[in-house]
Amino acid sequence: MVRRTWLLYLWPGAVPLILEPGWGTFLVAAAFACLFHLCLAATFVWPEIWPSLLTRGAWFFLAAAWAYSVYWAVLCDRRLRRAAASSPGEDLFPAALQAYLRGEWSRTEHLLGRLLHRNPRDAEALLLLVSLWRRTGRLDEAGRLLRELEKLDAARPWYAEIQREKRLLEEKRSSIAADVRTAVSPPAEGRKGPSQSDEFEPPSGDDEPAPPTSAASRHDGDARRAAA
Repeated sequence: MVRRTWLLYLWPGAVPLILEPGWGTFLVAAAFACLFHLCLAATFVWPEIWPSLLTRGAWFFLAAAWAYSVYWAVLCDRRLRRAAASSPGEDLFPAALQAYLRGEWSRTEHLLGRLLHRNPRDAEALLLLVSLWRRTGRLDEAGRLLRELEKLDAARPWYAEIQREKRLLEEKRSSIAADVRTAVSPPAEGRKGPSQSDEFEPPSGDDEPAPPTSAASRHDGDARRAAA
């Protein structure tokens, strides 16, 4: 159920990071990525930032680190395979469940892969793998695996859990579809037309200028008497 391509061995720290997640393997992979991109920039983009001798030395160190990392990844993989072969009766499901509850998705998938390699019809492990793929967004793979799980006789005791996973998958798909529709076509705010109060109303014939105040009337009367 867990597929690992040989290309992962070409990136230092990738395989150990998947098989045995930890800060050490993460820092190795991150350091290789930083050094690789720095060498690319110093060689093709800004060749003047480093002397040519230093650039060649960095590439040589990078090649040596890459070769050792491939050897390290192969050793790590073989060690885990030997451990799995030496303890065939070990129950890995509790460890996979604990990793799942801690949110360690890569380790959970690796342990479930080992379980399913021993017994491809392990309904409990298959159901946990469906739940893992649903949580990590691999909905199509989870749906296909759930349909295969329903056909197994060993899955009959897990009928209620299988139906629950089907409902959760449908809810997840509906939620993603709703988010996509909202992102693509957000609800447009309706433009309000001009209200009746905002429209221009021409003055009617009944509208007359406001009468002058009493003070202005007295002032006009005084002016007329003085002129007379």
